Amino acid sequence: MARELGLTITPGMQTDEALLIEQLQLTLLQRKTAGRAVVVMIDEAQALPDDALEAIRLLGNLETEQDKLLHIVLFAQPELDSRLAAHHLRQFRQRITFRSALRPLTLEETAAYIEYRLARSGCYQPLFSVPLYKAIWQASQGIPRLINQLCHKTLLATCCDRRDEANREAVLLAIKDTVGARQPRWTYPVLWGWQSPHE
Repeated sequence: MARELGLTITPGMQTDEALLIEQLQLTLLQRKTAGRAVVVMIDEAQALPDDALEAIRLLGNLETEQDKLLHIVLFAQPELDSRLAAHHLRQFRQRITFRSALRPLTLEETAAYIEYRLARSGCYQPLFSVPLYKAIWQASQGIPRLINQLCHKTLLATCCDRRDEANREAVLLAIKDTVGARQPRWTYPVLWGWQSPHE
């Protein structure tokens, strides 16, 4: 983070954490004075070890009498909530100002999400039919991470078959190959019933 802010890391800073924090605070103060906010975004925060969470908590203490110098946003799976319930992480938990959980996407949102991702990749032709959108939505339970995995695997299978559009077989193959996806009871879309991953 210090390097991203343009801070030159000296040998002394590598061995002296207090010196590094002091220089980091001065840099953040300069940015604050210039009217620039610094926001750190951390993905997959549920995988961070406890000492990394403690370092994040300490960085969150960098502030003036009126303002925070650093804003930290964590993106994580629900497992982070379970971890933060532990007594030894209570100080970290108490520093959280705001939390929000994304609800699963609806069928319409799933289709729009897939189309948006395809368009951002430069593909504007329809690759999925409505029944396939529904199958991906059902199998993913509207969870974006699973939607991404299912679409990626479906498109790989489609490409390997030298097809211009995804088909039922490619989606079924993707579903069967994806951990956490709900598996269909039958293989024909009209008859697809769904079960949980543990059934």
